[in-house]
Amino acid sequence: MRTRPAGRHAGTATLYLLDPDRAPERLARSEAGVTGSLPVPRADACTRRPVLWLRSSERIVESHAFLVADLGEVMPAHLTYTPPPESGQPARAPREAVSAEARRVWARGACELADLRDSGVRAVNNWKFGRQELPQGAGRAAWV
Repeated sequence: MRTRPAGRHAGTATLYLLDPDRAPERLARSEAGVTGSLPVPRADACTRRPVLWLRSSERIVESHAFLVADLGEVMPAHLTYTPPPESGQPARAPREAVSAEARRVWARGACELADLRDSGVRAVNNWKFGRQELPQGAGRAAWV
């Protein structure tokens, strides 16, 4: 089988945002390099929220993974995550939403993506902009 170098080393998988601990599931790919279909999210329910996990070829650039979501447009929306700043520090820059922490945060807001369908959105950032101790020693809270 002959494929382009990018085809042999790049990766595509389905990731379910509502199940952040579940590993991405590789999409089948034909000899021509065409992948199988990504499950389409139901418009009337938020049960799994599938997104596409893409990984670049190390032959082209460093190994770089990112997530895109089908929001009903011609082009998918790029999903990112901004972790909270350290105490007294400025806000951090958005990063790819593929880390365990990013996936846990996205699991809590994944159903809100349905509100963005057919609205021309090209990128969606989930920003964890603050953390604080709760009163009476009840633990820590995060503002997303």
